[in-house]
Amino acid sequence: MSKEQEFNEEIEEEIIEVYEEDDAISQIKKYGTIVVVVLVVVAIAVFSYNYMNEQADAENAEASKYLARVVPLMAQGDFEKALNGDVNIIIDNKPLIGFKDIASTYAGSDVGAVASFYAGKALLMQGKFDEAKSYFEKATSNESNEVKVGAYNGLAACQEEVGQFKEASGNYEAASNLVEQLEMKSKYLYFSGLTAEKAGDASKAKSMYEKVIRMNSENAYSEFGGLSSAGLERVGTKIDG
Repeated sequence: MSKEQEFNEEIEEEIIEVYEEDDAISQIKKYGTIVVVVLVVVAIAVFSYNYMNEQADAENAEASKYLARVVPLMAQGDFEKALNGDVNIIIDNKPLIGFKDIASTYAGSDVGAVASFYAGKALLMQGKFDEAKSYFEKATSNESNEVKVGAYNGLAACQEEVGQFKEASGNYEAASNLVEQLEMKSKYLYFSGLTAEKAGDASKAKSMYEKVIRMNSENAYSEFGGLSSAGLERVGTKIDG
């Protein structure tokens, strides 16, 4: 059975055009129980764009500019350069800086949190789960729900990889609380239940699975409704229907 977790955000047309060449920007590969984790990275790009254009503060505008320059490296799969920059790439008489430097230099700001998210994504792609976790944790401080959803999702993905299933369940649930779209919410609740089940917490797994089933009671073809019914069977509860 495929275990794929993905979602798409609807964003402004012009922003889609700016980032349409970056296929990898909406996707994170995981290695293990979940094959692919897709995060809200395009939504983050929108946030950065809006933040830069709504703020008069030169420092924040500069940070957003640096962020936009390094994002395309993710599409190329050059995660090391995206993380650490490249002294051989000179733009406006300055070497290209990576996500780590942006996150550090602008720590405590929303732009810094966005850079932390990207750093977490790049590290996750490299299989550096413990280091990625620290950056995703920083990204949860962002005021944008879209950024927080991606951060909690990425954090949970890392925790799964290192066997921290209880913590992963909590972060998938946190992500679910920040979204309204039915399919997205169903996915996060299902994965919260699945990781709770792996943690040996049958009670929480049952609760999460039942929520998904109730939310999709009028949709007989719901993927996550079906998966949650199977989950209930595994934890000893059968749904009549």
